[in-house]
This record gives sequence, C-alpha cells and structure tokens, in this order.
Amino acid sequence: MRILLYDNTQGFMSWIWWLGSFLSSWDHKAGVASWDEAITEAAKCRAPVREIQFWGHGVAGSPLINGFSVSSEMLYGLAEAARFRRVANPFIWFRCCEVFSRSSGERFAIAAVRATNATIIAHTRVIGIFQSGGYALRPGECVWWDSYEGIDNNTGRTTRSQPWYKNTIFAFRMSVPHSWWR
Repeated sequence: MRILLYDNTQGFMSWIWWLGSFLSSWDHKAGVASWDEAITEAAKCRAPVREIQFWGHGVAGSPLINGFSVSSEMLYGLAEAARFRRVANPFIWFRCCEVFSRSSGERFAIAAVRATNATIIAHTRVIGIFQSGGYALRPGECVWWDSYEGIDNNTGRTTRSQPWYKNTIFAFRMSVPHSWWR
C-alpha cells in the first residue's frame, strides 16, 4: 500500500498539498494536524504499508506537523501502525524543506532509520515546485551525502531548489529516482 499524509494546519499550503494529493493513486490519503493523527491514519490501512509520503514544512533535522517536530517514538509508532515489518523494503519520504540538511539532518536520518527499520528519504534544500537534494538512507547504511550541500557560504542559509541542482525532481513526480539510492 501507498499512503500520503500531509499537514492540514498550514492554510494555503495545506490546500496546495490537498490538491497535489490527486496527482497519484494513493491507497489512503489524509490531512493531519498532529503526529498522533498521522499514526492513527496509518493504522486505518487494512493491508501493510510499503510507502508513506509526508508533505509538510520542515527544518534542518525534522519534518513538522503544525510546527511540531517528530520524535523517534512517534516514528516508531508510525512504522508499527503501518505494519512495516510485513513488507519488503518499506520507506518514508519526507517531502519537506531541509530535513536532511546540516549535522542535525544527519542525526535525524540515522535516528529515523533506527526507529522505523525502514528507508528514510528527505531533502537537503528548501523545496517547492523543484525539489532538490533528495537522498535515501537504508537500514545499515551510513549517511553518504554532503549534508551541507545547498548551504550558502556567505549567508549560512539553505538555498532554494533549482532544476540544475543535484538530485532534483519536479514536484509532480511521485516516485523516487534511482540516483537517490546509494
């Protein structure tokens, strides 16, 4: 099964994410206002889930729902609710800005893989219609990308995605490119 969860607390952006949810055939999709709601929605699926995409805001080291970071305990609960243990190669794709950026992004990637025993996919850059800096970390792997990719040396800020940057997709693409896997 494939499910889509998006943050429904962000006004206009929530409307964009809701509209975008019609771009692909999802087995289940829902707007959520908390990580607890995300777990509840994953548990509603009758069959084990192989893919979860989460659309929302993010900061270096964490995806956000309603401004709140996710904990390892919540990620574990999400993986359990989705019954990840019953499928081969499950993954969560956080389509959020900067989640894999900086050293906090590296720590998040490692902790999320440990908590879920699943592949975690996220971005090192600010994303929008173009989504750059996408990478996947599988169980048993070490962080293999430059987590400071996309940091402006002059300002220290994360740069906005551009079509010519490494590992970039258009927002309407719903599948993970092979180049994002090590």
